[in-house]
Amino acid sequence: MLENVQPASELQGLAAKRLRREIAAKHVAQTDWESRAWPGWVLDRRVGKKLRIVRPKARGAMLEDRVWSLLYRMGFPLLSGENGARLAVDPKDPASPKVQLDVVGVDGEVGVAIECKSAETVGRKADFDRDIAKHAVHHTRFTQAINALFPQDPKRVGVMAIFTSNIVVSDSERAKAAADKVVLLNERDLDYYEKLVNHLGPAARYQFFADLLPGRPIPGLEINVPAIKGKMGGFNCYTFSISPERLLKIAYVSHHTRNQAADDTYQRMVAKTRLKNIRHYISKKENFFPTNVVITLERGRHGVRFHQTTQEGDEGNGVLGWLRIKPAYGAAWVIDGQHRLFAYSGHPMASRSLLSVIAFEGLPPAQQSRLFVDINHEQKSVKRSHLYELFSKLRRGAADPSERIDAIVSEAIMALDSDPSSPFHGRIQKTDDTRTATRCLSVQTLFSALFKPGMYIASKRKDDGSILAYGALWAGDSSEMTVRRTTRLLNAWFAPIRDSSLGWWDLGCAEGGGGLAMNNSVTACINVLRSVFQHLADHRVSPITLDDDALASATAPFADALGEYLGRLSPEERAGWRKHQGVTGQTTLTRRCQEAIHGQFPEFNPAGLAEYIEIVQAQTNARAKDIIDRSETLLQRVVVRVLKTKLGDSESGWWMKGVPVEVRKKATQRREDDGGQRGGAERYFDLIDYRTIIQANWLMFQDLFGYGKANLSKDRRTQWIVDLNERRRVVMHASSGQYVSVPQLAELEQYGAWLAAQLADELGQ
Repeated sequence: MLENVQPASELQGLAAKRLRREIAAKHVAQTDWESRAWPGWVLDRRVGKKLRIVRPKARGAMLEDRVWSLLYRMGFPLLSGENGARLAVDPKDPASPKVQLDVVGVDGEVGVAIECKSAETVGRKADFDRDIAKHAVHHTRFTQAINALFPQDPKRVGVMAIFTSNIVVSDSERAKAAADKVVLLNERDLDYYEKLVNHLGPAARYQFFADLLPGRPIPGLEINVPAIKGKMGGFNCYTFSISPERLLKIAYVSHHTRNQAADDTYQRMVAKTRLKNIRHYISKKENFFPTNVVITLERGRHGVRFHQTTQEGDEGNGVLGWLRIKPAYGAAWVIDGQHRLFAYSGHPMASRSLLSVIAFEGLPPAQQSRLFVDINHEQKSVKRSHLYELFSKLRRGAADPSERIDAIVSEAIMALDSDPSSPFHGRIQKTDDTRTATRCLSVQTLFSALFKPGMYIASKRKDDGSILAYGALWAGDSSEMTVRRTTRLLNAWFAPIRDSSLGWWDLGCAEGGGGLAMNNSVTACINVLRSVFQHLADHRVSPITLDDDALASATAPFADALGEYLGRLSPEERAGWRKHQGVTGQTTLTRRCQEAIHGQFPEFNPAGLAEYIEIVQAQTNARAKDIIDRSETLLQRVVVRVLKTKLGDSESGWWMKGVPVEVRKKATQRREDDGGQRGGAERYFDLIDYRTIIQANWLMFQDLFGYGKANLSKDRRTQWIVDLNERRRVVMHASSGQYVSVPQLAELEQYGAWLAAQLADELGQ
């Protein structure tokens, strides 16, 4: 009926195999790695003098192994063995064909059958609705099979789920899954549960069940405790004591990393170090917590039932009775005290200790968020970045539009991070996220960049602060529509930046190349978008009157121009780009981006750009001229000195043998026209002439003046002199309005520093 489901205690070898993220690994010398091809192998890390290289698992195998390992670490006592479980299509027929279930886990109350679906690239999966239907059809047989194979009373509940990776699920497919009672989970959910089990251990299983079986009554979870009923803040509340073991099964913490767009997410991920310290505390003899764990229970007869008992005295201070809590995973939402509760997960004191609990009845999510902030603000300040994330809960539906915009911006940022098709997917670091090379954009930075004038609010009335005019991203009183407009416009604006950057965006903040998908750069790009909105308004195209697609189309040419400019930056220019930090750096990057767009669309001329260009022209031209003049003087001194040393200082020596005839003729003619006022013939060389002389005597000069790798041609290794000469033409004709750009100046500075270092020994410096 159901085959290949075994006790987890017998699967330690399989667990070790599936927990590994690679098929094979080995250590090789760097020269070996670089000297030949290693198909299927990738570099993992350096270990001492060796490199560790690995052969990663295929995406499909990796997904299945991660899901199985998750259930193993959650403490499921029964799990499918290698190659999954097998379920008979007809349990009454011994010869019946069997279907494979990728991952199966069974505990005392629940059995879960999971299919794993993945794709190499992000996109829709053909016939995914059929995959859902095929999995759903086995629900009844699976439930019957686990109860027949592992009989107990009460019987277990069966759950069908699908984990996806790189698959975009449509609204209709989600509706199909909901109708067929198949739970859809993606890689982001998997990341969350892996982090959760790493912190909580076996108690993470109950959080998992709460998501799989929301509100579903489960036999065996009944809780009936003596309690005192009272009123607090207009809500019914109950005070009682309960063992952590019992509360852990029905408790649910709606972490802010689980579902960023939901109203009821406000808690931070539990801190592992803090849990360890609390576990150590409760291990000591007679230690206990006198403070309350604060929870909320569902309102009404399906959530809680309270049966008053006979009591003596004034009932105004509370009513004594028995409290029956709904027997369901996630029935008790933890508002405060998650660390105190989850410290008991897997602890021997979990069944013998008692926790004091205050339970509210039917406390709305917004009230839960406010209560969480109030409680934690008095104990330990809530991080400012966390408050920005909470704005979507705390200020949604606020009467003041300015406060409502806080919620909109917060929700839009979370939506960008969770959208697999967005350039921001997986790149925004929330409060509980670990900073990585790619997840390095802060919520606070994005919030500040988006909340600037012109984006949502164009102007306010001076007297009362009321909004006089709304900005380009405002879509009316519907918060959902404004969130949708924000994400649509930002995705449309940043997609060309990502796609044209030739992998620069993908590097995030990685050392040795990152810098585009970082706070300062992204802020600058959003600033430029704001100036594009203003440009459209100045040219009688009011952004707020355009629908989302029309506004995205109107900004598209400017986004393409910006993407092309950023994609053309050299590695040296990208390194310089990253050095711009803080408000000053953001302003500089904004102006440079605006200047690039101005080059393609001269009518695009944001306020202050002309003055910026004028200042940059004056500064860069003067600095560039100084570098070029010093470089030319060095070339003249060294080239002529070397020629005279190697070929003799007579005219028949260095002049006739070392200087090509076309250069000699030109210099001689110029000296005669000038009457020789400058001195010898070498005083009449042009800057570009030194390149001709160097190339004609390449063996003599390559070590001194060859820029770049030694295996390059002499044309490429002397290209720097051509660059100097082109910049010289610009600075010598400043009246034409031309100027050396900031990236060009950076390149000149690099050439100048290199040349001075190259010639230091030759000049005795």
